[in-house]
Amino acid sequence: MVQKMRAFWARSGFYVSLAALILMLGGAGMWYRSRQPAAVHAVSAAESLPKETEFGQSPEISFQWPLEGEVISHHAPNAAVYRRELGIFSGHTGIDLSAPEGTDVCAAESGTVTSVYRSPEYGCTVEIKTRDGVLLRYGCLSEQSEVEPSDCVLRGQRIGKVGDYPCAERAYGAHLHFEVIENGISQNPEDFLAK
Repeated sequence: MVQKMRAFWARSGFYVSLAALILMLGGAGMWYRSRQPAAVHAVSAAESLPKETEFGQSPEISFQWPLEGEVISHHAPNAAVYRRELGIFSGHTGIDLSAPEGTDVCAAESGTVTSVYRSPEYGCTVEIKTRDGVLLRYGCLSEQSEVEPSDCVLRGQRIGKVGDYPCAERAYGAHLHFEVIENGISQNPEDFLAK
């Protein structure tokens, strides 16, 4: 009996181990998905709807681009990407715009600076709330922010420069991380940026 087991494992052990690994990863993915807040599931369902249904019409709010740069990482809040540097699985709640270090970053819309802080995910970060209540988050800025909490900024006003990209975003090189959050839910910034 022992010899038969050894022969079986010598012949098929790799495939049995591979099947077990695939089942474990699938189970881990299902567990991870079940642990997400309901709002994430709602966004996921809304992503499959046409724009007319999702918003009633295309978004009336339109922001200017915070800088000129190519989108190198798109909005993917429900993608379970492993970030080795942080040791977590997470999605990408904004977009990343490639730009050389030192490039000016401008406010996409007028509003009030609500916070300036350092994030382990996005380095030096500035958050601005617009008059419409939309929160705009700018990450990977240089450490010397040009604005402070409670400052009022105008659309197009410089708020900082590209410069600090922490370990979680290092693979992309110098860039701006930009998010749009409406009613506490991450939105695709590309839907709101002027075409």
